[in-house]
Amino acid sequence: MKIFDIRCDFCNTTWEGMANEAGEPVECKHCGKEAASIISSCNFTLPGYDPAYPTAADRWARRHEIAARSRG
Repeated sequence: MKIFDIRCDFCNTTWEGMANEAGEPVECKHCGKEAASIISSCNFTLPGYDPAYPTAADRWARRHEIAARSRG
C-alpha cells in the first residue's frame, strides 16, 4: 500500500490515506461515502531555475556587481 491524498467529492474533504493505486475507491472517514485516492502534487523547487540567473551563485555575483558599481 502507498500513501495518497484521498478526496471525497460528497463532503468536500481531503486527507492522506493508504491505497494500493491512484483512483482506487476508498471509504470517506468523514461521511462514509465513496472517495477517490489521488496522486498529490509535489512541493519542490529546482535551485537556480531562473533563466536570467542559472545558479544562485550567479545571482549573488550579479547583485554584488551592481552594488559595487553604485558605490564607485
